[in-house]
Amino acid sequence: MELKEKDPQVLKICHRCRMVHTEAGGWMTKQTYRETTGIDPAPCRLTHTYCPFCYDVIKRYSKAA
Repeated sequence: MELKEKDPQVLKICHRCRMVHTEAGGWMTKQTYRETTGIDPAPCRLTHTYCPFCYDVIKRYSKAA
């Protein structure tokens, strides 16, 4: 199987808040990511993770249960 187009970029995205992880190590909204990098996240492949804020929320929630 031969691909005619370049494979779409893979982006890390927070499963809870949908913030995109940048190569510099920060987190930003999809719109800000698009404006600063010129890359539209819509056609990109996504891999899900949690940003530090959401990870702390999930961790606190799981301890309360």
